[in-house]
Amino acid sequence: MASLAVDADLVWDLHCDDEALMHLFLIPEHWPQAADFAADLGCRAVLLAEDSGGNSFDETFSTPWTRLAKHYPQHPIPAACLAATVELRGFADVDDATAARDAQALFHSLQRFGVVAGDPPPPPTLRCQATRLDATDSVRAPATGVLAYTVQLGDDVEAGDVIAWIVDPTAVPEQARLPVTTRASGLVLSRRTQRYARPGMPIAKVVGEDALPHRQGDYLLED
Repeated sequence: MASLAVDADLVWDLHCDDEALMHLFLIPEHWPQAADFAADLGCRAVLLAEDSGGNSFDETFSTPWTRLAKHYPQHPIPAACLAATVELRGFADVDDATAARDAQALFHSLQRFGVVAGDPPPPPTLRCQATRLDATDSVRAPATGVLAYTVQLGDDVEAGDVIAWIVDPTAVPEQARLPVTTRASGLVLSRRTQRYARPGMPIAKVVGEDALPHRQGDYLLED
C-alpha cells in the first residue's frame, strides 16, 4: 500500500473503531484545509497530532514534509500530502444506508479536492472543531472485571465523572464495583465492544479541549 501511495497528494486510510462516532486523525498543518472533508463525513471529532507515535499509515506520507520544513526553515516546503486516518464509526455500523451516505460523502470530498470531475454540493455544517490529540483522554480500566458503562457515545461529560463501573463478580457486594472516571471534559467518542476488562485496557476516549498532563509522551494513540 505504501508503494502505491508514496507519490500521492491525497491519502485516506479508512478504518473503524470498536464503538465510535465518525472522526478523523490529521497533522495540525492540514487543518483547516481538511475542514470540508470533516464536514462531508459528519465528523464528531478531528484529532490533531504532529506525531501520534503509532507508526500510523497516514503519517508516513504527511510528517516527512513537516519535518523537512522544520529542518530547512529557509525553504518554503509545504505540507504536501494531505493524509488522514478516517475512523468510520464502529465495527457494527454496517448497513446499506450508512455505506451509501459514507460513499457519497467520500465522493463529494474527492470532487472538492479535484480528484474526480464534477461540482459537489456545498459542504454540510461542520459538527466539530479540531482539537489536539493530547487533549483526548484514553480512559483505561483500573482492574479486571465486567465493564458496565454509564455513558453513551456522544454524551458530554466533565472531568471526574464516572463513565463506567468495573464489576468483580467474585467479590463481596460492598467491594464489587469500582468506578472508572475521565480526566477530560468533553465528548464521549468511543467505547469498547468487549465488556470484560483487564487492568490497563483502554475502554473509552473522551475528547477534551485542553492538553492533559498524563498525555505527554511518544505514543498518544492510546496512552
